[in-house]
Amino acid sequence: KVLDPLLPNETEITATATAGVEKICGTNCLKPFCPPDRWDDVDGDSLWDDEEPYTDLDGDGDHDPGEPFTDVNGDSVWNPAELYDPEITGYKAPDDVGDTISFRLDSPTPSLGMFWYYTVCYGPINTGDPVYTGTVNVRRWISEECEPFIVSIGDLLQVEPGNFANPTSLALDELWDQDEDAYWDEATGTVVSPFGDNSPRIIKAPAFDPRLQLQKDLGGRDYVTVSNILVLFLEERHEFAAGELLLKGRFMKTITEGVPGDCEGSMMSTVVLVE
Repeated sequence: KVLDPLLPNETEITATATAGVEKICGTNCLKPFCPPDRWDDVDGDSLWDDEEPYTDLDGDGDHDPGEPFTDVNGDSVWNPAELYDPEITGYKAPDDVGDTISFRLDSPTPSLGMFWYYTVCYGPINTGDPVYTGTVNVRRWISEECEPFIVSIGDLLQVEPGNFANPTSLALDELWDQDEDAYWDEATGTVVSPFGDNSPRIIKAPAFDPRLQLQKDLGGRDYVTVSNILVLFLEERHEFAAGELLLKGRFMKTITEGVPGDCEGSMMSTVVLVE
């Protein structure tokens, strides 16, 4: 009768809605593990090779034949930087889903290794959020609480100085204890866990742009620039001599909350109402 006083008290009404899937380019609940995103490692040494320094005699911004250069690798040829592009060389879905990778904890050094990761702080230093540092917060974000700050591609994350192998190892023990029997099922390409897709060992972690490497903020602390966000099922962790800690993970896709955007190859998606 709201529609027409002459209609009966009850009538059939239908409604439709259409859901869509969007890529997520920023999210929270990240672990403090931050490796470099993958680049085209031309010489296979797993170290980032920047362009060899040269004298730009004509000021055109490019190395031209005859312009003097520093022959870093001794091959008598000027070498440009190894290629990095987050959509071409970076870790991405669906190409890398199911593949395994190992990262090693390393203190900041002059040379950048592809399979090293830094321990980073949250929130990002460019967003105005507070930045929590120290071992208490490293353990907190790994095994105790969801890191609450949205981290998006392009954000800047401060790097913890020193070696954080011990607090990281202790926190990983706590994380493993929460879901110690979880495993990757090769046949189905899924994680088998009592928690299903919410297994504590399914993690999100930022990856940084290897072209920028470590930079200094106004306080003199190192920071990196986020260029990708990885989703991994943690399968193994090993602790070696001299405080070295190795993490082995398997790339996954996940549905999560966050900031949608144009980040092709993202391992994160969200379901949205489009109509």
